[in-house]
Amino acid sequence: MIKNRESAARSRARKQAVEAQQQVENTELKKENDLLKRVVRFLLAILRDKTHEAASTFKELLSTLLNDTQESSCHGC
Repeated sequence: MIKNRESAARSRARKQAVEAQQQVENTELKKENDLLKRVVRFLLAILRDKTHEAASTFKELLSTLLNDTQESSCHGC
């Protein structure tokens, strides 16, 4: 009977140690996840800005090309 109690006590202690370690890992993973979410938001903001800049550049280029095309097609106008 004593061995059974000692075994059960050791089992509970091991379980407690595992749970404590899992809690530490869980906290670390939550911190890492939060950091990664912030990085993703930051990169998406950069991408949005670059996409907006690229769209503006494309519009300017298109406008320039259209103006050049109109000017070259109208030689004697």
